[in-house]
Amino acid sequence: MTKNNKKKKEKKIVKTRHRVATWFARNFIYRPFWGWWAMAKNGVSRKQAKELRKGGPYLIVSNHISNTDPVMITNAVRMPVYYVATEVIFSMGLISKLLTFFLKPFPKSKSQPDISTVRNMLQISKEGGNVGVFIEGNATFNGALASMPEAIGKVALKMKRPILVMNFIDLYLKIPRWAIKARHSKIRPRVEVKRVIPYEEYKDLSPEQINDLIYKEIESSPYENVAPEQSFTRKHMAESLHRLLFMCPNCHNVDQMHGHDELVCKACGFKATYDDKGYINSSITGKQTLIEADARQVINYEQYLDKNREYKISLVARQVYILKQRRIRIGYCDFILDENGIRLDLKSKVWQSNSEIIPFETISAFACQGKYRVIVYLRGGFTRMFEFNKDVNTYKILLTLQILKQRNLYKNGLSPYKLVSEDPTKRLGL
Repeated sequence: MTKNNKKKKEKKIVKTRHRVATWFARNFIYRPFWGWWAMAKNGVSRKQAKELRKGGPYLIVSNHISNTDPVMITNAVRMPVYYVATEVIFSMGLISKLLTFFLKPFPKSKSQPDISTVRNMLQISKEGGNVGVFIEGNATFNGALASMPEAIGKVALKMKRPILVMNFIDLYLKIPRWAIKARHSKIRPRVEVKRVIPYEEYKDLSPEQINDLIYKEIESSPYENVAPEQSFTRKHMAESLHRLLFMCPNCHNVDQMHGHDELVCKACGFKATYDDKGYINSSITGKQTLIEADARQVINYEQYLDKNREYKISLVARQVYILKQRRIRIGYCDFILDENGIRLDLKSKVWQSNSEIIPFETISAFACQGKYRVIVYLRGGFTRMFEFNKDVNTYKILLTLQILKQRNLYKNGLSPYKLVSEDPTKRLGL
């Protein structure tokens, strides 16, 4: 038999070095530097982790609170987990190469159907590895669970593995995504095993039914498990809360809210307090969770944008092209978002054209990277990352993109819903 007739051996993804790297990181990085997330306080006992290892490998799914979520889950289950990650983290040069070599996350592109991602998930499972998926894709801003990809049910059926559902407890209220600094609390945030769903339990379900099952298991409000004695405090309780609640519930003015000791509207004088259990309190709206307050804000903001068609967001940003393995920094630009799309006026004269318009028809998806970066995925073009100053409200940018994009889909007959709040499939996922 000639070499040409021999079937090429499939390259393995799961390697011994990933297990060694996970053990090393757990004992010599997680413990010394992240003491309050150390192994004894992560919500999963040594005995429970040992039982989990016997029942694997798993498809691990979880809600998404912060960028450290993969670290906490790997630390809790005490075994290597191969995470589906945004393609952005693979363009950071040496850091990306080290992450890929030692831990082997694999990319999922938001800009197009990614068959290679599914293929990697199936191969890792076949080789006995655990696949980790944060099904929301983007960490929550208000504490609620966002939308999830429809493909997860189909992938689960193909993998034929038990689904390990993990939940983060007390993490959102300690480190809200809108906050600049963490809150103080006596009880440590932790990640817990919600339940294990055996393959036999879901093998006869449709992909849509599996989606609903996973969603119901993961869905949990950060307000549900707070003990009466638990509190989340800091010196200025409402500091930077306007990065989430940017629209006044009283006068419906935009960009007039400011959070410090209290959340105050500069236009009408509306005041609200943010308490140590994570609730907003005011004489006008009463007592609300951030989830409830933001849901009302979305409806009001949609109405505001519908009445004020001339409204636009105009900011200075640094634009970066995200390529497969590297980034190209284009330079600073004026980032202008209105109902026609995104207009970019470059401040650098290196490029032939100093102005560019990105219509909504070419935008396939968008997300927030960290707290101050917005990612825009384009059809047939480079993924763009926009880096803003720390005082910029990236949540408002994402919400505006979502509302105007939905309006564009409706106008072109591609969606029966004109408003994001009317679409039951959105769940305000960003």
